[in-house]
Amino acid sequence: MFVKSLMLFIVATGLAIGLSGCGGGDQSPSSNATGAATGAIQGNLQITGWGPQGTKAGVVFNAQPGGNAALWIRVNKSLDGTVATIDFDSHPLTAAVQGELLTASVPSSLYAAPGTYPLHVSAKQGASVVQSNDVKFVVGK
Repeated sequence: MFVKSLMLFIVATGLAIGLSGCGGGDQSPSSNATGAATGAIQGNLQITGWGPQGTKAGVVFNAQPGGNAALWIRVNKSLDGTVATIDFDSHPLTAAVQGELLTASVPSSLYAAPGTYPLHVSAKQGASVVQSNDVKFVVGK
């Protein structure tokens, strides 16, 4: 179990590094530094950008060196110091966190069938858990 957790951490960290420059099209989120607050998460957590916003069923998106699909989400505040997940249609994905940017590897089973799937971020710091708004990931035919 430890080895599996370590491998997930290594993959997620690699995704954070590989996707740190991601932004996209008309959603180019600002890269304002908020001055890393390390206290409890305050206020309303909002997704300000994400990508990609969809794919075709079974088609790997944002392919990583290992062949996995990956997505990124930018939120309105730094989540440094938190344990965060990106919830893809209620399946929690371990997220690498770098300030306001989260990245995660997405298993192919989650985008195998056409549909519109909700995404949101859950961030935990101590006993406090905050959830963001939902956005959509569209899997076409």
